[in-house]
Amino acid sequence: MIKAFLQIKNESLGKFLRQCLIEIFRAFRLDKKQKKTDVLDFLYSLIDKNHENEFFKAMEFDLENRLDENNNSPFAPLKFPAFYYCWILSKFGADAQITNWCFNDILEKRVNADVFIQQRHQQNYVLSEQLENNFKEICDAFKSYSNTVNFFKPSHLKIMKQATHADIIDELKHYLTKLFMQLSQDSVERNDNMDNDIASAFTQKRKWDDLELNNWYDEIRRLHDDIDSSLMSGEFSEFLKSIWEIINGSNFILSRDVGK
Repeated sequence: MIKAFLQIKNESLGKFLRQCLIEIFRAFRLDKKQKKTDVLDFLYSLIDKNHENEFFKAMEFDLENRLDENNNSPFAPLKFPAFYYCWILSKFGADAQITNWCFNDILEKRVNADVFIQQRHQQNYVLSEQLENNFKEICDAFKSYSNTVNFFKPSHLKIMKQATHADIIDELKHYLTKLFMQLSQDSVERNDNMDNDIASAFTQKRKWDDLELNNWYDEIRRLHDDIDSSLMSGEFSEFLKSIWEIINGSNFILSRDVGK
């Protein structure tokens, strides 16, 4: 039926699907309580190939053409709803470009919200209902992603050095400790808070290579050498000192020294 409709309109399936997705994204913004993914699954099933590319194009077009937004929030909400980001994670997997794009938005918004709240904490600032909802949605998305696999990259340290909340910093410390100490998954305690659909899709952890280790080491060393003059939170400074000790006591340093 859809193919017949497209023939009458003389329109490609890809263009039709992008238009449908754009309308869905608009509906998500108008109805914050909308959390059904059935229609997303249906549109996904209609795409023959390049699913990720089609969704990415629709998201980019939507962001470039948002004429109805008037957001005066002191910290920006997620560009797309948290449940949509979780759907992307479960549907496309952790290594997909679109999934990592989502995590970058989640992390940036989580740190920005953390900075804002900490700055207002001493002023007894009370968040409005809208800000409370935005903050909860950001936190939920961050937990869903960080409890699944490790998305952190060395470039994220520029954003995270402003963070103060343990929920953010502890996730990074856990990841880097595991990265440099090469701990097995069973030896590290984790909070099992992820959705069942996501948990079943991601039981594996990422492998690490020498390039990734060296990139992390170089960026952490740069921040640690500049720890007194860099604009970073006190909590992040303490984390940096702690992880630097862990790194220097790891087999990574021994193998790095041997390789020189």
